[in-house]
Amino acid sequence: MKNIQIVILSVISCVIFSGCTTVGPNYQSPVPPKIESFSTDGAIKASEGANMADWWKKLHDPQLNELIEHAIANNHDIRIAFFRILEARANKGVAQSEQLPKINAGASASALRLSETGLETANLPANAVENFDPTQELYEGGFDASWEVDLFGRVKRSIEAADAEIGISEAGLEDAMVTLLSEVARNYVEIRLVQAKIDITETNLELQRKTLDLTVKRFNQGMDTRLNITRSEALIADTEARIPALKAKEKILRHRIATLLGETPNYLNQVLDNKPEIPSFPNDIVVGIPADLLRNRPDIRSAERGLAAQVARIGIAESDFYPRLRFNGSVGLSTVDIQGATLDNSWIGSFGPSFTWAILDGGAIRSRVAAADARAKTALVLYERVVIRAYEEVENALVEHAEELRRREHLKQAVSANMDANELSSRLYSSGLVDYINVLDTQRELLKTQETLIESNAIVTYSIISLYKAFGGGMASREFDVSKL
Repeated sequence: MKNIQIVILSVISCVIFSGCTTVGPNYQSPVPPKIESFSTDGAIKASEGANMADWWKKLHDPQLNELIEHAIANNHDIRIAFFRILEARANKGVAQSEQLPKINAGASASALRLSETGLETANLPANAVENFDPTQELYEGGFDASWEVDLFGRVKRSIEAADAEIGISEAGLEDAMVTLLSEVARNYVEIRLVQAKIDITETNLELQRKTLDLTVKRFNQGMDTRLNITRSEALIADTEARIPALKAKEKILRHRIATLLGETPNYLNQVLDNKPEIPSFPNDIVVGIPADLLRNRPDIRSAERGLAAQVARIGIAESDFYPRLRFNGSVGLSTVDIQGATLDNSWIGSFGPSFTWAILDGGAIRSRVAAADARAKTALVLYERVVIRAYEEVENALVEHAEELRRREHLKQAVSANMDANELSSRLYSSGLVDYINVLDTQRELLKTQETLIESNAIVTYSIISLYKAFGGGMASREFDVSKL
């Protein structure tokens, strides 16, 4: 009875001690490199806590909305990221299980036979040897249990590391979402850009064919040369040559979006219509401030959680410096006569502590701690690098947007001037006041500046998409239904 009391007191003392002592450093959130504000340059407003969820809906394109919702539900990268969350959560359950006792059940039955030589050497009386059955049966069954007391917080640090890994995987899902949505939107805008280029090219073809008809008419009247007809035909052929490449690019973009949607390449041939109009965002775009960026970027949160995991692993490594205390126990039955076995005559049991301590290991533990510490310092530098690059992405998107707006205004003036020049040169040519080369030049310049203008429209939209992506895509304020993944 006295021994049992000692054991109980020992267990209570160990539990109290384990609650007061934890190996390794306690994690503290890193202080990121900071900037006061972004260079919005007046083109875009910044406001703390700006709502950037569902940013693609600001393009007011129902077809894009449908494509994005389809991608969220079916994209393979999203599904992979989701299952990684489930894996991380399961791993945390494994770590938590180390806090609880382990109980195993078992049973065995065996037959033993003693050889005649063994009987002779056993020095048994002659009558006992004659009545002794050399074949015996042994039956055993019962339960055994073990519990390691977390004296110095090794299990606690393991749980902390597993919990941080869950945060990494959750941020990974959000990061995959951010990338997916921006890729779908960018490719969709690019398809509309290509379709607009095809539309402009075909419109210019009609204009060039009318000019060719006029040149042929003037030639038949003796007012023009065969050379001008040839030049006109060459311009038409050059313009027509643009269309196959544009149509090929459109099909490739369709295939790319279909893949992002988790569908076969030809899926979009049935669901995406031909609409040569580039979607654009409204002028009153509002984004967040640097503090919002730190909160909302999933890659920043992933890097921070990675640092937390590495700090916890320092404690796991340091725990090997200290002893481990485990309590083991078992209870069961052992008998050679299973029919006559009772608890009184067949039970067996044991209970007691076991103690292990790595006294000498050639410096392996110290090296493992040093390696864990180096990994934690690396994780801190990686975190700082992610933050700096996030700032860069935002600044680049803001600069691109502001400068492209200015460029687009100049291109609008250039297109307007070229349209006037083309109309004027055609009238003067039909009147015989200018040479045909002027008509060719103005038609080439008109097509060139029109294409450049619609490309600029697309770049303005791209820059806003890049900006929303750089701010984390609004993932922090939007909940996705991943139950169907």
